[in-house]
Amino acid sequence: MIDTNNFAVFQEKVKIRLIILVYRPKKSLQVLI
Repeated sequence: MIDTNNFAVFQEKVKIRLIILVYRPKKSLQVLI
């Protein structure tokens, strides 16, 4: 059973990283590592 709360938080983190990848490609590598 997946905890929906944790999954929602995980989705938000993924969205934020995708936004950073799109708008700040130079800094994105530091964030992902």
